[in-house]
Amino acid sequence: MGGINSFGGICVILLFLGMAVAIAEPTTTPPIMLSQTQLDSISKHCASPRKWLQNRAGVIHLQPNRNAKYERVDCVLDELKQWNAGPMGFVGNEAPR
Repeated sequence: MGGINSFGGICVILLFLGMAVAIAEPTTTPPIMLSQTQLDSISKHCASPRKWLQNRAGVIHLQPNRNAKYERVDCVLDELKQWNAGPMGFVGNEAPR
């Protein structure tokens, strides 16, 4: 009898372990390439200049100016994340010395 209960307990543990792995495993979907028109709509939504976001040969380039407000850059990045946009390159500008 002890063997049957042990086997049943192991099955339950394996079942829960399998469910935990299935839940924890992230689903990966390929990034979506946005058109320049879509990037412009993100810029408009975030009140950021259109020149910040460019579709260059199939790669989204984000290049805010040195004095860009954090909130606007954050808004653009958040929108790109919601769209699952990519591939993407971020060009940073060092603050003047």
